[in-house]
Amino acid sequence: MNATSDESAVWSVAADQRAGRPLLVLLHGRGGHERDMTQFFGRLPSTYVAVSVRAPRPDSPGFSWLRDMESEPSLARRLDDAAIGLLQWVAAARGDAPFVGLLGWSQGGAVALQALRIAPEVPAFVVTLGGFSGASDQADDASLLLLRPPVFWGRGDADDVIPADDVALLGEFLKSHSRLTEVVYLGVGHEIPDAGIEDVRKFLDSLRLSDR
Repeated sequence: MNATSDESAVWSVAADQRAGRPLLVLLHGRGGHERDMTQFFGRLPSTYVAVSVRAPRPDSPGFSWLRDMESEPSLARRLDDAAIGLLQWVAAARGDAPFVGLLGWSQGGAVALQALRIAPEVPAFVVTLGGFSGASDQADDASLLLLRPPVFWGRGDADDVIPADDVALLGEFLKSHSRLTEVVYLGVGHEIPDAGIEDVRKFLDSLRLSDR
């Protein structure tokens, strides 16, 4: 994604209302766009400036964060590429925000987690809803193990999109490398339940974060 362009982002407040406030970056899922996540703006704590950003790759009917498997079969490398682009965008857009959090849905949640693994000192926390992760080790996983940032992981127990093995691997990783809040929604598939956003709001309200 373009690290300097604001054309593919939707902000919750005008530029003159962002100074000195923490930033929450929202990432849509595959085939979505930057307007998808704006429905949650009014349900998140008002202390945050929220911004919903568009993934960089056209993927009908919307956009995708990852290169297709034909051009790069490695999931970890595709996630790396997307996460590095996101981190560049955050660096250019955060201004004087005292800290930055990432909130992603599905593929967006995977990119948020990968950004945390690549640069564990940048996101103060991550929220991943219906997300997944690359299984390979990252160079900065040792740093993440020391920092153990807060992570909220919400998922449905009837999700038939994310394989059960991937769910198990992600659970093991997050339990050892983060201060994990995990919520499993019974009878819910690959979707964000209404209760999920309320749980995210409670999680954000509970955080006590220093500048990051």
